[in-house]
Amino acid sequence: MTNTEKSKNIVKRIFSTVMWVILIFLIIVASWLAIDKHVRKSPVPSFMGYATLVIVSPSMSGTLEVDDLIVIRKCDEYKIGDIITYMKEGDEYSTTHRIVFYDENGDYLTKGDANNSRDAEPVYKDEIFGKVVLTVPNYAKFTRWLTEEGGWLYLGSAVLIVILGIVILKSDNGEEALAQEANGSSLNKEESKEETSNSSQEQSNNSQNSAEQNSLQASVEDNQENTASSLPNEVNETGEENK
Repeated sequence: MTNTEKSKNIVKRIFSTVMWVILIFLIIVASWLAIDKHVRKSPVPSFMGYATLVIVSPSMSGTLEVDDLIVIRKCDEYKIGDIITYMKEGDEYSTTHRIVFYDENGDYLTKGDANNSRDAEPVYKDEIFGKVVLTVPNYAKFTRWLTEEGGWLYLGSAVLIVILGIVILKSDNGEEALAQEANGSSLNKEESKEETSNSSQEQSNNSQNSAEQNSLQASVEDNQENTASSLPNEVNETGEENK
């Protein structure tokens, strides 16, 4: 396995692990909110002190608009300037307004940014669900587009096109990899054939050189024998003449 393949496998494992963690977390959150709403009968279901709501009134226009999604967090203390969500006893819906003052009893006085006057009644701490910590503009418009205007069809089509594109790209990459492997194997075969041919040629050359060396050595030995056999005759002839 190459380093590239190892890296791809590691990335796939990390991505798969992250997706599973997110899925499990979402299931836990959904279950908790369902229990908080249907079992505990909480008017504003929350998870670990956090809750989400959608603005339906223009009383905070300029800061929070209708259809904005807000995330609120339960706090121990609140100060002037905080935007809080609360529900007075007997109300059917919660209210999200800004704290503008404290009264002599330490209760909170609130006002909508778009309203001309403060709210008539003070807000007690146990009536507060939390303060706004995050805003998602036009969230409800998007959800209505999905559910009421057939937006889910367009979104689903876009997701399907992306998935098909990924599958096609992976298929093309797989075919390229197979072609590269085939080319590599053919090249290896050709290289092996060339090496075998070169090896046999070298062996032939070596055997030919060895035969030539043997022939040359044999001829040298024959010359040496002829030279040795002619030396006694020359000595005898020389001796007879001296006598």
